[in-house]
Amino acid sequence: MMDIDNLSLPLRILLVQSNRNDFLHFDRAMKESPVNSEITLLMTAEEALKRVADKAPLFDIIVIDHELSGRSGLELCADFVEQNVSLPLILLTEPENKNFAAQFHKLGFVNEYLIKDDNRNYLEILAPLLSEVARKHGEILARKQHKKALQAFEKRFRNLLAKNADGVVIVNKNGKVELVNPAAKSLFGRKTQEFLGQPFGFPIIPGQIMEIQIVREGLEKVTAEMRVAEIEWKGERACLASLRDVTYRKQMEDALATANMGLYQTVQELKKANKKILEQQRAVIEEERLKLLLQMAGTTAHEMNQPLMTLLGNIELLGMDKNAPEKIKNYIKRIEESGEKISGIIKKIQTIRPDEPHMLSPKDEPSVINLNKKIRILCVEKLDDDFEKINTFLNVRSQFNLFRTRCLKEAIQVLEHVQFDLILSEYFFPDGTAMDFLRIMHEKDTEVPMVVITGQGDEMIASQVIQAGAFGYISKTKMNNTSLIRTIINAVEKGQLRREIKEAHKKIAEMSTKDELTGLYNRRYFKGVLRQEISRAKRYGSGLVLFMLDIDHFKKINDTYGHSAGDMVLAEMGEKLRKWTRKSDTVCRFGGEEFVVILPNTNAENAGIMGERLRKIVASHIFEFNSFQFQVTISMGFTDFHKSGACPLSKLIDRADNALYQAKEAGRNRVVEFVPSSLSSNSKDDLQQLKAELP
Repeated sequence: MMDIDNLSLPLRILLVQSNRNDFLHFDRAMKESPVNSEITLLMTAEEALKRVADKAPLFDIIVIDHELSGRSGLELCADFVEQNVSLPLILLTEPENKNFAAQFHKLGFVNEYLIKDDNRNYLEILAPLLSEVARKHGEILARKQHKKALQAFEKRFRNLLAKNADGVVIVNKNGKVELVNPAAKSLFGRKTQEFLGQPFGFPIIPGQIMEIQIVREGLEKVTAEMRVAEIEWKGERACLASLRDVTYRKQMEDALATANMGLYQTVQELKKANKKILEQQRAVIEEERLKLLLQMAGTTAHEMNQPLMTLLGNIELLGMDKNAPEKIKNYIKRIEESGEKISGIIKKIQTIRPDEPHMLSPKDEPSVINLNKKIRILCVEKLDDDFEKINTFLNVRSQFNLFRTRCLKEAIQVLEHVQFDLILSEYFFPDGTAMDFLRIMHEKDTEVPMVVITGQGDEMIASQVIQAGAFGYISKTKMNNTSLIRTIINAVEKGQLRREIKEAHKKIAEMSTKDELTGLYNRRYFKGVLRQEISRAKRYGSGLVLFMLDIDHFKKINDTYGHSAGDMVLAEMGEKLRKWTRKSDTVCRFGGEEFVVILPNTNAENAGIMGERLRKIVASHIFEFNSFQFQVTISMGFTDFHKSGACPLSKLIDRADNALYQAKEAGRNRVVEFVPSSLSSNSKDDLQQLKAELP
């Protein structure tokens, strides 16, 4: 169909007309009009039917004369309609056939008709009429194509939503639900008719992510994460809400938060205990120092006695021989010698005192860092004089190793290759500030304590850097060796304590879900994941297989080679299970020498193949412990969630365990699938229990 808006393209006309003179008039009228046209003339109805049936060349409009040789134009119009020709039809007719033409137009056989009067006035409106009919037909066709495309898109969109594991709800501008997918119905526990046309019930704010509490029938609460995006739906503004069940994740987060709080309290108690221990150590040191002083006092009492008696005797003689200058001079010399001896003895006593002017006093010493360990400090300072001043202050302590960079870019590059205990940083750099430094460190997840050196009166800057993550600050005008060292040690202490707390948090999280010996998930974690996978398999019909396996004659290994050998076998078995499974699978130590494996999106046939492969891998492996070599076998049982009849968590575990028992009874070292003898007797009870367990 021609583009009506583009007048440079010709209006392609198929003219079916037997009268040659009428064609010449028609052709002249089109050429004299402003409408650019291209006319193809056919003389008979048969030619027209054949040409249109071949669909070449293409036309924009068909004009048919009522009077044709062999058959009438009305009959040809009817044939075109019967053949579903999509082009607009214009009928040229004589005045006496006007009623027939009008009837055909009314019935929809032709789009328009023209009466050929004797004066040929109809030719004046011919070109505008043809152009207008073609334009309207083009618009109608475009609307139909657009509607068809929208319907196809909506169909694809609905199919996509139906398969989406996340719940999707479309809400119109009035807050009423327009569409809901199966996952959303399952999440809310409602039917379609309970959604459509009803208020959604939760705030819809485009661009926001929020958590909502859903209360299902029976007052069961579910936590969902909702993301909202603005869309166009049926030509109007609407919102699409995507919902994901995060109930289990929230439960784990709450449990972890509780564990973290307990860990924090433990750390605080440990800090208090550490402080008491250090205080006791200082008390012991002071006690030993006093003992040493007393010993020194005992050993030096005799040494001091003689010069002291000499001193006192000469002072007494001075009083007796006031008028003998030579004697007085001799007495004074003896007094000076005695004083020097006493002074030397006192200096010997002073050597046992630790509080020299260049050292920190005991109360200033750090409480958690090791003073014998070197502290690597990165100093970011552009001015040579300021750096030398800092270097001089820190040189009084041999434990500090100082490295220097002059700008932010250099500091970032050095941090990528060298590990430091502390960053001592100027606030202003040639290429940024300490705030920029802290931001980049946060983005790169670089955890090194930073102390910022500020100028006089920069309390606002100090506050900002502390809020941004600095561990401390010190003013240049108030900086001396004692204050700088104290600030550095405090920052290193804080950094070390933060690392210890972070590591403790990590260990607590792993301890709550991981088995220490094998590194696999534990029984507690297994049940949570299995409950989720059962819910997903029930909701979407996806495959689910549960494996339970056991090391054959494991007690014999412990009795023969010792429990350390048994632990080695369990650890290696955990490693083999990790390599055997996919990323989507979950491997857990169930207890003792038993393991369980959850295989989502897997059927019984594939599970049997996988199990047989693992059995052969284990059976062919040679375990080595000290000078011993031995082999073990495993027995495996599995159950298909759908094949054996959907059942609750506890019964699914029982079925896998039953299959494992059958493998043991059949001689061990084999893979057995659970085959139920009958599912009808307890199927209703299983279904009710399954519904109760699903989130």
